[in-house]
Amino acid sequence: MSNRMKQAADIRFVNLEGPFAGASTDPLVPDIPHKSWTHSEPDQVDTLVAGGKDIQAAHRPLVLERRGVKVGFLSYAATVFPFNHAATAP
Repeated sequence: MSNRMKQAADIRFVNLEGPFAGASTDPLVPDIPHKSWTHSEPDQVDTLVAGGKDIQAAHRPLVLERRGVKVGFLSYAATVFPFNHAATAP
């Protein structure tokens, strides 16, 4: 996808699979070379925490509408280590 298309996106959906540890000092060198990953900056944790504070919020679908098109998101994963890291009752 071109940078122009990315900038014009109405909705972006991302997947976090790395630690909040700060990236290397060289943006051209991935922190995990065999996967081409870079670590997320620790100051981005607040956004993640705001996304699902308890079990009710975690199970509530997110529905966005852009230009007359509705898109719904639900996300579940419990198949990787460490186990038992799902949202819990308040």
